[in-house]
Amino acid sequence: MAERSRGLGRGLESLIPTGPVEPQYDVTAAVDENGNRTSRDLVVEIAPDLLDPNPYQPRKDFNQDELDALAASIRVHGILQPLVVTKVGNRYQLIAGERRLRAAKIAGLDVVPAIVRTFDEHQKLELAIIENIQRKELNVIELATAYQKLRDEFNMPVAEIAAKVGREPTTISGVLRLLNLIPSAKQALIEGKIAEGHGRAILSVADVDKQKHMLDMILRRHWSSYQANEYARGYKGELGSKMRGQARLETVTRLTKSLGDYLGAKVIQQKTAKGGKLIIEYYSEEELERIAQKIQGDEEPL
Repeated sequence: MAERSRGLGRGLESLIPTGPVEPQYDVTAAVDENGNRTSRDLVVEIAPDLLDPNPYQPRKDFNQDELDALAASIRVHGILQPLVVTKVGNRYQLIAGERRLRAAKIAGLDVVPAIVRTFDEHQKLELAIIENIQRKELNVIELATAYQKLRDEFNMPVAEIAAKVGREPTTISGVLRLLNLIPSAKQALIEGKIAEGHGRAILSVADVDKQKHMLDMILRRHWSSYQANEYARGYKGELGSKMRGQARLETVTRLTKSLGDYLGAKVIQQKTAKGGKLIIEYYSEEELERIAQKIQGDEEPL
């Protein structure tokens, strides 16, 4: 291996092959105290129809153009890197290599090369995540969902997840927080319409309506993550840049309109040296009485 894959522990690194493996070694080879195989593995040929997907596969979206390109390569060169599977009854469950399997089916292969291993449920999820991270990056929501499974279903602390995948614990925590985004923002992340930085900026604003408004502004105005963060800071009342001022102005405008809708009257906001004042317009004594009742919450006329 030309470069050691960052994030794989000594035991884990021996579980996923990172290069071509010749079909001439014993699949029952023992593992030493450091997790290393004392002999290389046997590559067997398995019909694609006998392979079932890994239930812990975190990747949900597969780009069809990329699969077609991989299938074209497989037709010419074959599958250079074997799949990793585990035997379940008379069938096999895929652990690593779903893109290769899908492309092999497109290419019309009758059999695919695979290494047969034995894994517990924890390892199936762990290896599926690592295989995707190392070879074909998950989108950030798929990644967050996978981390959440490791944390919640297998009681794996964030620090341990970070050690497994070669990232800082703060990075893992930040990715997990993105699962708290409103559904439309999560979908925008999945589709690549916004970046992680945009997601974090949206999350920094607690109000859901403001989050929806921010997402709309990001998409319509093609803001960078920095611009989105500046706007979010303005939403929270922080002073500073023009964009923060714009956010504060839009907040005042929205609140003024909301108050006018509640009172059923025209409300005008005017800025003053120390803040501002609100002017409520009315056109009759009866309308003034109704507005006063609304403000005071009185049921009976004054």
